[in-house]
Amino acid sequence: MTQPRVLFLFSLALLLVSSPPSVAAAAAAARRALFYGFDYGTSGVRCCMIDASTAAIVHEDALKWADVLPAVPSATATDRWEDAMQRLLKNTPEGLRPNVERICVSGTSSTVLLYDTDARAVSRQPRMYDFNVVQQCTDPAWGPRALAAIRNVCPSGSAANAATSTLAKALTWHYEAPVRAGERLVHQADYLVHYLATAGDGTSTGTRAFTSDWHNALKLGYDVHRLEYPAWLLSLLQEELGVSPQAVAAWLPAVSEPGRPVAAVGAWVRDALGFTHPDCQVVAGTTDSIAAFLASGADHPGQAVTSLGSTVAVKLLSERPVEDSARGVYSHRLGDRWLVGGASNVGCAILRQARGLYMCGWLHLSVVAHAVFFSLVCVCAGKVFGAGAGRVERGDRPVGGLPPPILPAARRQGGRALPRE
Repeated sequence: MTQPRVLFLFSLALLLVSSPPSVAAAAAAARRALFYGFDYGTSGVRCCMIDASTAAIVHEDALKWADVLPAVPSATATDRWEDAMQRLLKNTPEGLRPNVERICVSGTSSTVLLYDTDARAVSRQPRMYDFNVVQQCTDPAWGPRALAAIRNVCPSGSAANAATSTLAKALTWHYEAPVRAGERLVHQADYLVHYLATAGDGTSTGTRAFTSDWHNALKLGYDVHRLEYPAWLLSLLQEELGVSPQAVAAWLPAVSEPGRPVAAVGAWVRDALGFTHPDCQVVAGTTDSIAAFLASGADHPGQAVTSLGSTVAVKLLSERPVEDSARGVYSHRLGDRWLVGGASNVGCAILRQARGLYMCGWLHLSVVAHAVFFSLVCVCAGKVFGAGAGRVERGDRPVGGLPPPILPAARRQGGRALPRE
């Protein structure tokens, strides 16, 4: 497989290593093309900029959500997303900004909102990655109703069948209050890509159509084999929303290959902040766990990565997809290969609930055991489904530099991992 070049640079731009970028590397980078990645995760947002010709990290920064608009109790989730983006862009060294050619964003999977294009405002605040329609809807009947409607037509292995899927969240919104003509379904990464490419003045994100990507659209029911919204999904939405095929098409985001340029950066990024490269483009995003997999350097079928952060995610590279919604196993498309895996909300975030050192130690063991268990599941999956040797790779950041499998590839491609369009 010739893995899309965009994904190599996307993974590198999101990779955070233990050693800070050197002054010499930053100075050299000011004369070369640069690529900028923003990773919106569970506990915060971080960014990383790389030199496209050498893959050297020249700038990195991070914010915890607790430190974003702490003095504004009324701030919404999207207010914090925008404020974090503005702060990180403004903190970027001015000498590097004119050389940035691509900006990319990853978001948490299945985090979704509704945006009203008529009012130019978020109309339904985000339902996060872990929102469960059965457990958390105001009316306890809405979640089961949505799942019954989905499972009546959806393929049994699809990730859209889950109670935390984007599709389930979307249907229950409509049951709460009918979706209006101007409303649009938008994932977290879609929203931020749109924000970067439009006005970004703090009051509006403009009217340009939202663009999603293969990875974020999977739990909406997008067919990543045929690269289209399937007929069963379109029919379901027409029936449940009570709208025309044209209205359904307008309600859903366009879907692009991750890393493909979507639009030029907006005036607030270009003119006000100095990201003035004539070819500075915002590209279609991905999910945070896929960005973590790519950043690990795993590139052979059978290799798996466990990302142990606030939550736990497991991804195994396979020659063919594996789907089992009953066990939370699904497959993302990655070029002409597949990332088989799943996730758990039992990650390191539970350590914050500890109230004593002895509890911390016990919980740490519990979380690590959980991660090891999922890694073993991936090893077994690799052997059972013929994905390869089933070797498990560490998903934490490498010490002292970039992962070897990615660096040679970037160099062979002359650093042009994001094609000009």
